[in-house]
Amino acid sequence: MRKICSSFLATTIILASLGLLVALGSDLAATPASFQAPAPLPSAREIIDKFVRAIGGRSAILKHKSSYAKAHYEMPGQMSAEMEVFSAAPNKLLVKISIPGAGDIKTGFDGKVGWDLNPMAGASLHKGKRLEQTRRQADFYGDLHEEKNFQSIETVGLEDFEGTKCYKLRLTTSSGDTYLEFFDAKSFLLVGRVGTAETGAGPAEVRSVVADYKKFGDLLVPGKSTSKGVIAGQAFEEIITVTTIQYDSVDPAVFELPDQIKELLGSQAP
Repeated sequence: MRKICSSFLATTIILASLGLLVALGSDLAATPASFQAPAPLPSAREIIDKFVRAIGGRSAILKHKSSYAKAHYEMPGQMSAEMEVFSAAPNKLLVKISIPGAGDIKTGFDGKVGWDLNPMAGASLHKGKRLEQTRRQADFYGDLHEEKNFQSIETVGLEDFEGTKCYKLRLTTSSGDTYLEFFDAKSFLLVGRVGTAETGAGPAEVRSVVADYKKFGDLLVPGKSTSKGVIAGQAFEEIITVTTIQYDSVDPAVFELPDQIKELLGSQAP
């Protein structure tokens, strides 16, 4: 349930070219007029600001305090299910996947506690890196990429990603996790992410592609997300297709910890 490279060489070539220009100084007069240095890459903040404007703008994002989404969840050849996602500012989240004949798999974050509830594996708490990742995924305004949440965000290249020419950004979170995001060089919409996802079965290298942007209310949102990766040596693929998004109608009670999670917390208290 998920919310690296040749471009380094390109960046190095650009920097080397700039250094060469400085070193040559007045000798540039002998350079053929047709020579052009590579255009500098836009800063990560420029790219993110254009992305925010493309999906509806900062004001449109900030005016909402909660959202409810319905989607179809599929692991090709394995399972198909219905999915619901409840989110609220500043960082509350509940994801429910209803599997026919098996029951509901739930993942939640109430602002402090991250947890899973699985009819087959029971209740569990998120800890360490997984808790940090859950906290980041629960950030209701995560699309803004607020600087306070990152050690650094930098543009590292312009390259093809899933058939689209994209600006490639490297993001390092305040907790030290690093991942990549790819933004369409023309529309500035997010095209995908590459990074490590922490799961109950261990870390997974995941490549996610988002597409089919649709207008839900006043915001443009990807209608489809496809993620592929490897967990514990096993390849996986999951496809999420969004059908509905509603804003500012979520009951805060949905984020309350289930009894099984409360019992688990109680049993682990010192």
